[in-house]
Amino acid sequence: LLSLPSGTHLVDVHLSPGSMGCIVAEEQLNGVQVIVVDELRPTAQPGLKEGDIVAGVNGTSTIGRDTDFFSSLITTAGPRCLSLLRQGNSAGTAPSEPSPGSTFEVKVPQGPIGVVFRGVGGDVVVEGFNQDSPLRRSGEVWVGDR
Repeated sequence: LLSLPSGTHLVDVHLSPGSMGCIVAEEQLNGVQVIVVDELRPTAQPGLKEGDIVAGVNGTSTIGRDTDFFSSLITTAGPRCLSLLRQGNSAGTAPSEPSPGSTFEVKVPQGPIGVVFRGVGGDVVVEGFNQDSPLRRSGEVWVGDR
């Protein structure tokens, strides 16, 4: 759905109480509205990077939503975990490109998969994950996948 650049992966950032210490902005990515970390302030919480796309807050998707919706999620009491889409891998380099037409098999244990889906047109899109989702931990399924 989002046609994310190669090497984009999901990063979870657990926020401390208080301000995130950054400015977020609404942007269009391939016709879909996303929330982007636009500018870091000196008080920015650890783990945030400029250019991160906020995919969700505490497992609730922010893809296709506006900053008002994001603000309603981020200002809630209690623990806050941002799921961020970020370019590059944990080693700081882009992973190799799969060949066109490649398919992948993701193996998960029996039981609930902890994925929230949303119908968009004729597609079913991954909207979010529960915190303990085996598909989320696999790193093979992303928010926005069809």
